Amino acid sequence: MKEVAQRIGCMADLDEHQVCYWKDDCGWWLYLPRCGAAVLRQHAVVENADGSITVTPSIRMTGHSNGEARVRHGYLTRGVWNEC
Repeated sequence: MKEVAQRIGCMADLDEHQVCYWKDDCGWWLYLPRCGAAVLRQHAVVENADGSITVTPSIRMTGHSNGEARVRHGYLTRGVWNEC
């Protein structure tokens, strides 16, 4: 599943129903609905000319939603989330 991610200014601006990313003093962050947010410290992040980002290697996040464990795995390429 492909989904265009939204670049936002800070965590307070996120839409909990949309993939979002932002940068702060800790580095680049990614929010995945039904999973949560994580800083991308262990990933290489390239900011593209259009302001989108590309992240390598793939991203695997574990979180929870409504009391259920969730795992999401995919790629963020030029601001587009691609689920594995």
